[in-house]
Formats: sequence, structure tokens, C-alpha cells
Amino acid sequence: MPEPKINSISQMFPPKPKWPLTNIPDLSGRVIVVTGGNSGIGYETVAELLRHKAKVYLATRSKERGEKAIAELRKLPNVTGTVEFIQLDVGDLRSIEKFAKEMKSREKQIDVLFNNAGVMLEDVTSKTAQGYESHIGINGLGTHYVTLQLLPLLKAAGAAHPNEPARVVFTSSYLHNTTVPKGFDPEDPSGLNTRRPFGVTPALRCYGVSKFCNILSSRVFQRKYGGDNIVFTSVHPGVVRTKLLDGADGMFGALKDNLMSIMLIDPEKGAYTQLYAAFGPDGLVGGAYFVPYGRRCATIKQGDDTQVQDTFDRWCEEQIAKHAA
Repeated sequence: MPEPKINSISQMFPPKPKWPLTNIPDLSGRVIVVTGGNSGIGYETVAELLRHKAKVYLATRSKERGEKAIAELRKLPNVTGTVEFIQLDVGDLRSIEKFAKEMKSREKQIDVLFNNAGVMLEDVTSKTAQGYESHIGINGLGTHYVTLQLLPLLKAAGAAHPNEPARVVFTSSYLHNTTVPKGFDPEDPSGLNTRRPFGVTPALRCYGVSKFCNILSSRVFQRKYGGDNIVFTSVHPGVVRTKLLDGADGMFGALKDNLMSIMLIDPEKGAYTQLYAAFGPDGLVGGAYFVPYGRRCATIKQGDDTQVQDTFDRWCEEQIAKHAA
């Protein structure tokens, strides 16, 4: 049965969630990684996990901001889990390798990975450490490589708990629909050189391509590694009031400061859908895409095309071979 289509109005103004976060099970003994966990929905995701006794690794680029977030998290009421900082720059393939090596030295398995870190509406001239446009380099290639590097630990968790698969949740966006007509074009990975519809700024196009790539990652990984008792999903968290919007410009920036103020939701609510994807009753549906609050939804049609998924996967493999150790 095809996934239901949910219109943009319902995604921006969703009905109240039916599944309370108090239904998240006791996570004692479970190891969870949250990238970009120092602010926004990543921070709120970590906070909720700690209320359920999880051991959480807060992975972020800035040690100062990461440790500050951890100090604040430890002061929250009803926190019974533990949280540790681990350094990760998703925009640098070498940093990803170093991060994965460090994780493997600390843990034998990872039960849940939240691929939450990302950039939004950045200056399209900004580059990653390896020279990629920042949206595709961080949100797309970097996030894909983080997952690839942590696969041994995720597989170990899947093997250790046959009745409880390991989970990987990619934070995507409704704006994946601003990607290029092909879905992903290896000749124009950022989408900057492909004609854009009216109203789609260069930054919005790059962001849309990169968020579509998160959906492709979840589905290609599901096809390749779902048999290892790992479930991969992706989510649109909602239009969330976070620092990611600080870079918005043009028409989108004007909307952010005016009309969008009535659509923005708090990060705490924004964290709901990715928590639902990891622990909710539909979370075992590999390759599923969720929108607020915890509703399965169809993506654009290119997201279902295995050739598009494989094209992105091959492109990632080629870039990794060029630059990674």
C-alpha cells in the first residue's frame, strides 16, 4: 500500500500527537548518538532520551558549545541517563573518521543514531573541508558517511538484540521537494546549476537537494543493511524555531521574520517526530518518512526510485574514495 500524501498545510499545522513520549521505553543500557545535540531539536532529543535512562553521546563540532549544553542538560529535572561529549564535524570527512574511531574505542555497539546535525540556508559559496558546497557536503555526503562509519556498531546492536533492531533516524525536511527534477544529479550535486522555479533561492535549492539526500540515504541503507536488524527512517520535524533559520535570506528570510512566526514550533515539539521514528509503533517500517507529529507520509516520487537512490549512493562512494583515508 502506498504511503499517504499529507498536504503542506497539515504538515505546518499538524493535529496533536496521539502517542505520548512517556511511552518511550526504559532505555537503560542503550547507547544512543545524537549529532548536533547541543542546540535546537537535537538538544531536546537528548533531553528526552536522558529522561528515559539512556546513555547518550552528544556529537558536535564545538567542544565548548557541546560541554555547555551537557552542563545544562544535567541540571534538567527527571534526568536519569548519562550524557558524554564527543567531537564531530560532519563537514569534514577526516573528522568523521576520527569520530567513528573514537566511538569504536568507547562502545561495542550503538542502539540508535540520530543524524540530526545540519546546516540550513547557508551562503552557497561556503565550502566544507573537502571543498563541497556546505549543504550537500554536510547534510548529504557527511551524514551519509557518518552512518557508513558507524555501521559496525549498529550491526553489533542489531545482533545483540534480535527482537529490538538498531535504529537510524535522518532529520530531513518538507523542503526536500525543492530538489532538482532528477531528484539528485551527480553532475550538479548541489543543484546550483539546475534551473530553479520562481521563489526557490539558490540557498533553498541547495538545502532542498541535501534534505532529499537524507531520504535517499535512509532508503538505500535500508535496502543494503536492513537484513542486519537495523531500521533506517527519515523525518520532517516541522518548521522549527531554531538557529538553523538564522541564515535565511531573500523571500524566505522575510517570511521567517513575519508570516512564518505563526507557523514556527518550539524545538521541544520539533524533536517529537524523530523520537517517534525511533521508538513509536510505526518506527519498525524501514525506509519510512514521517511528518509532524509522527505520521507516515509519501515523499516526492523520486524518493521511491531505486535508481535515484543508487545514483546518490554511488556518488557518495566516489567522493569518499577521493578524500577519505
